[in-house]
Amino acid sequence: VRRGVAMRLFKNILVGVDVSRGEHFVADRLPGHTERAWQTALRLAKLNSSRLTFLHVMQLSAETQHLIQRDTGFKRTVIDLAKERLKNLVDRAGREGVVAQSRLVLGKCWVETVRQVYRDQHDLAIVGTRQFGTFKSLLLSTGAKLLRKCPCAVLITKPGSATMFSSILTAYDSTDVGKAATKVALSLSKQHDSQLHILQPFGHSPGSGEASTGLSPMVVPDNRVDENAWLEEQIVRAGLNNQPVIQSAESPSYCSEVMAAIERNRIGLAVLGTEACTGFTWMFRRNIAERLASGIPCSLLVVKPAEMLSSVSLQETTKTIDYAQETRDQL
Repeated sequence: VRRGVAMRLFKNILVGVDVSRGEHFVADRLPGHTERAWQTALRLAKLNSSRLTFLHVMQLSAETQHLIQRDTGFKRTVIDLAKERLKNLVDRAGREGVVAQSRLVLGKCWVETVRQVYRDQHDLAIVGTRQFGTFKSLLLSTGAKLLRKCPCAVLITKPGSATMFSSILTAYDSTDVGKAATKVALSLSKQHDSQLHILQPFGHSPGSGEASTGLSPMVVPDNRVDENAWLEEQIVRAGLNNQPVIQSAESPSYCSEVMAAIERNRIGLAVLGTEACTGFTWMFRRNIAERLASGIPCSLLVVKPAEMLSSVSLQETTKTIDYAQETRDQL
C-alpha cells in the first residue's frame, strides 16, 4: 500500500434487505433500516469498486409455505413482488455505476445469510437495525447471530447512519484481528475524510476481569513501545488528513472506556475485532464487541479472524431449505 493511499476494502459485499413491513410480506417501500443499509453499501461499493449482492430471506411459517406451494396465484403475487423490489435495488445501484445482483430465498435469515457468504465468498455483510435495544433483544436478533456465526466482517447500521463515517473509533491491540480492525478503521477514515479515535488497551492484565477475546485487553505494558511503533507506522502509511486522537484505557472496565469514548466523541462508527466465540463459551465470556453491541449508540463494524469458520455449512439441508433452493432456482 502506498503511503497516503487508502487500502481498498470489501470487494464483495452482501446486503441483507427486508422488503416486508408489518403484516405485509412485500411492502410498497423499503423500511428505513433497509434503506440505510442499502445507502451504506452503495457508498462503500463506489469507493472500493465493489460488487453488491442484495439478499432477502423470507421467513415464513410452514402453513404459509404450504399455501405458496399449492396456490400458484399467491406464489406469483408474493414472489413476483419481492423480486420486483429486489430488482429496483439492483437497478438503482446500476444507475450509480455499481455492479449488483439479488437473491431471494426462504429460511432463517441469519442461516441463509451465512450460507450466502460461503456460497459467493463475501468479505462483508451489512444489515440494518431499527435500534439497538436491550441485550435480550440483541441476543435474539439476526445481527447478534451474524456477529457470532458469520465468517466475514459484519456491519450493523443504525438510525442516523447518514453521519456514520464522520467520526470513527477503533480499539487497538496487538492481536492479529485487533491489528486488522485498526487497518480497516484507518482505511475508512482515509476514504471518508473522518476523524479517527484510537483507544489502546494498555495496562490491563489477565486478572482484570474482562473476557479474553480477539479484541484483547491483555497487552502488558512491556509491549507498549513496540506496539506504539507499529501503530505510528500504520498511521503514517494511511496518510490521514486529520491527525487521529489516541487515548490509552486505564480503567479496569475496558467496555466502559470504549462506550464512554463513543458517547464523548459522538462516534458514528465503531470498528472492533472479535474472536466470535460460540456456545457456552460465548454465554460466559462474551467478547467486547458483543458486550458493546447491546447498547452501543452508533453503527458497528466487527472484523473477524481470517481463520474463522461458522457452524453453518452449505451441505446442511432441511425441508425448508430444500424448498428455498427450489424456489430460488425457479425465480
